[in-house]
Order: sequence, then structure tokens, then C-alpha cells
Amino acid sequence: MNIERPKMPNKPSFKRMNWSACLSHKIFPHIEKGWPVRDVFYWGLAEGNTTEIKSKEETKDDYWFVDVGYMGDQIHRYPEPKILTDNTHFRIVKNGIHNEADDHKTYSSDRFDKLNIEVEDWKKGGDYILLCPSSPTVTNHMNGKSYEQWIRDTKREIQKHTDRPIKLREKPRPGNKFWGTDIKDDLKDAYLIVTNFSLSAIDALVYGKPVFTDKRHIAATVAETNIEQIDAPVYYARENLMNWFFMVAHKQWTLKEIEEGLAYKELHKDK
Repeated sequence: MNIERPKMPNKPSFKRMNWSACLSHKIFPHIEKGWPVRDVFYWGLAEGNTTEIKSKEETKDDYWFVDVGYMGDQIHRYPEPKILTDNTHFRIVKNGIHNEADDHKTYSSDRFDKLNIEVEDWKKGGDYILLCPSSPTVTNHMNGKSYEQWIRDTKREIQKHTDRPIKLREKPRPGNKFWGTDIKDDLKDAYLIVTNFSLSAIDALVYGKPVFTDKRHIAATVAETNIEQIDAPVYYARENLMNWFFMVAHKQWTLKEIEEGLAYKELHKDK
């Protein structure tokens, strides 16, 4: 697809990361070519980004947050991050870490269809609630508490409203017991999952399991956000759920699309 690149009266600015292997060094040049205004960009929350972002939020200054995409091909993370395919997508978010869900609009399926993802039918029932916290950095930044405190508080809140057992699944990282495991193995017998901002919510929805998330999660419009309803999850109509997936596919872009200006145009088309 040939897209006319926007004229570039001003160049965006970027918080450059010191680590030479950081993917920001590969991604920011593509944004610079396809973004026509002087906006400020951050890749992830490392190297003081959280402090700078909080400062911008306090002064009500806009910023753009860049991170891995919601669906499709994923980056290789360890020991050094690498983009493995040209079909790897990234998200660009204004003033947050997840894009705002606007699936009240009708979206075309074209971008989602290219991802070759099969969304399974709802699977009701299960043996436990699967608790999938975001990383310690995200949890501290977005929820204002430590990773351990969020887990304790969330478990305590869940236990007020259900007798179902809770199974913890942490993000797979080298050295922990979840490294090399597949979330599908834990989803198979789960009743539902609870998370704050983890993209495991999307894995669960693809697999056919209901989710509870933070209100600021992109999945919040097809999830529940009130733990009091933990024993009565909503199984959204297939048509509504699929339109949400179509919407999410319109909130992530390949590096080629970013460079061509498609991300900028999509994020500003209603402005």
C-alpha cells in the first residue's frame, strides 16, 4: 500500500535510551520519518521514563508512549531484544500505556485478518481464577503500588467475592518458573483471568476466557473491571467481541507503516 507521507514542518523529539541494544534505536527513526509534528516520545518505562512521564502528567503536557503491539508477531526479548519479522507491530499511545478503546465504532476486519489469529468460542467453567499481574515497573507506574502489594490487594479483593482458588501466573522471565511456558496451559483450566495491564488479557480473549482488567486497559470494553462481579463474568456477543479485535488491529503498526505515516494518520483521523 502506497501512502503519501505527511509533510514534516517539525520533527518529533525522543527520549533516547542509553542501552545500545534497546529497540528504541531501531523504532524511533521510523517514527521520525512518519510523524509531522514536534511531539515527545518514550519507549517503555525504563531509564527514568516513568519520572519524566509523571512530570508531564502533572503539568498536563502531552506525550506519546511506544511499546510492543497487542497482537501478532512478537519481539525476541532475551538476552537482547530483536525484531524478528517485518510483520511485528508496535503501539503508539497518547498520554498512557494502552490506546483508548473506541470499539463503539464499527471497524473493518482487514488488518486483523492479516494476523491469522483464530478467536475461539467462549469456554465457560474452570477450576481457578488465573491472576496475571503486569511487570513490577508497569504496576508501580500505573497503580501506584509495588508489584507484591498489588498481588496481595487483588487476591484479598477477589477472596471477598468468591471461594474459587486463585492461581498466580507471573510474566515469564529468565530464571523464574514460568520461563519457557505457554499461557495456554494455564488458561485451559482457568475460569477467567484477572490482570491490571498485562496483554495476557488478549491471550485469554483469543482462547475464549473472560477477563477482568483495570479500567485503562485496552480490553476494558470487553472485560469486567469490578471485582465484585468475579462470579458473574460477561460473555460478550461474538459480533461485539470481533469488532473489538478489529479495533485493536487498527491500534498497532509495523515499522514500515509507521515510517509511511499510517500510524500518525490513524491516530489523528478524527482530530
